[in-house]
Parts: sequence; structure tokens; C-alpha cells
Amino acid sequence: MLSLGNYSKAIDLNTAALETTTLEDRDLQLQLQVPSSGTNKTSVISPRPIRPVGSCISILGPISDNPGAWVIAKAPDEAEAEAEAEALPAVISDRSNKVRMVNSAYKELVGQPECPWLDTMCSGGRISGEVMLQLSESGLPVSSKGFSCWVKIEWESDGKKKSVNAYCDVVKMVCISKDYVLYWRFHTKEFSPSG
Repeated sequence: MLSLGNYSKAIDLNTAALETTTLEDRDLQLQLQVPSSGTNKTSVISPRPIRPVGSCISILGPISDNPGAWVIAKAPDEAEAEAEAEALPAVISDRSNKVRMVNSAYKELVGQPECPWLDTMCSGGRISGEVMLQLSESGLPVSSKGFSCWVKIEWESDGKKKSVNAYCDVVKMVCISKDYVLYWRFHTKEFSPSG
């Protein structure tokens, strides 16, 4: 027979596990609290399902070579910061013509959903959906430092297809470590989206 001696109080493992879970839940809630704007109060961010908006950029017309364009040579973080600071919607693509970076103005244009918790992790509070580049049959000028063309940007919002035609300036980049090759800027401010 086992004698408990001075150990008259037993530990209920179910209660101990419940207390630990409650403490972990409380810690998680504290981590998810963000200050409300203009006040010292905090609010808890409730997780909700968000679907990113996919978009497609198609070249509409002839491509005009821009012989006066300058090749941008930057480190990846400098190139991303410059694109993010750009007021116009902009994307950066690689040598395979895949879009590698999208700025906040582009995300806002296509209606990417806002995620307040993203501000704590990176610049811009919007997620990014897939962006496809559809090129003309002739492709892109390989030897050019830059070119311009008209593009159509298409996306879906609330079950409806939306699009905008925009004049686009494209400049070559030298940013080998991230394979950034082209910097696309879309002059959309003068144009309104069409349904």
C-alpha cells in the first residue's frame, strides 16, 4: 500500500490542462490586440476568411521602344521600396515574365482585401493575389532599355468582371539576386474602370 504522507492534495490533470490552455489563449489574444487609431484602447482582430483577388495584365496595342529610358540598378529591398512608394499602380516581373512584386496602389486598384494584421509584418495592409502577364505574340523587346504600350488590367469583384485600360511605362531593371527584370508603371488615374 502506498502512503501519501504529507501529499494530501491531489492534482487534477484535466483542470491543470484547462488552466494552461486558458493562459495560452489569453496570451494569443494579447498578441492579436492592435491599438485603435487615435485612442489608447485596443481591439482584438477577429480572424476571417479572405480570398485574394487575381488579376490579368494584357498588352493591347503596339509596343513603342523608349530609347531614352534608364536601366534601374538596385538591390532587391531598394527596388521593392521604390515600387511601394510609387503613387501609380506598379508591378515588377522576372525574366520568365512572371509578376514577382505588386505595390499597394495596384492592390488597391483591383480591390485586394485589407488585412490590418499585415501592417505589423510588412508594408501595406493588403494581401496580394496572383497577377498574370499576357503578352502579345511578338513578345517583349529584348534589347530595349524601356518601352511603353497600352494594357488592359482585368479582375473580378463581387462576381463581376472589371477592367481598366491604361498607358504603361516599362523600364528594365538589374536586380539579379531576386531576378527582377522589368518595372511596369500603369497610368490609371486618368481612366475609370469599366464593368
